[in-house]
Amino acid sequence: MPRIFGHDLIAFILAGLAFYLVGTLIYVVLFGVYWREIADIPMEFMPAAWKMGLGFILPFISTAGLAFIYDKAGTRGLHAHIQLALMAAFAFAIMAMTYGYAYGPSYNLRMLTLDGLHMLLGFAAAGAVLSWRKA
Repeated sequence: MPRIFGHDLIAFILAGLAFYLVGTLIYVVLFGVYWREIADIPMEFMPAAWKMGLGFILPFISTAGLAFIYDKAGTRGLHAHIQLALMAAFAFAIMAMTYGYAYGPSYNLRMLTLDGLHMLLGFAAAGAVLSWRKA
């Protein structure tokens, strides 16, 4: 079975899908209306198809980054994978979004909180799945 940074290809694909599904749950199922409200997005708005495709690819890029970090750090076990995933989400993804909050006129604290929740849960889900079937 092919491996991506020491992780089984099936586990890698499932981890990327888990990350994507966390975003779907947050932005569509649980907080869809609230998210559109705080981001001032009209209900009838639908992003361009290429942006929807990019939204599907991004979780796999983050998952590849996690797999690389795990491989270089020699991470083993579910607890260690989730712990490092949460640290990566906070230190990199959430901090990068915080620049938007600090300097952007329209990125508000409610949006940062929801986006931060997405990053924490998405990274944790991907990390948990990546811990499965690791070499």
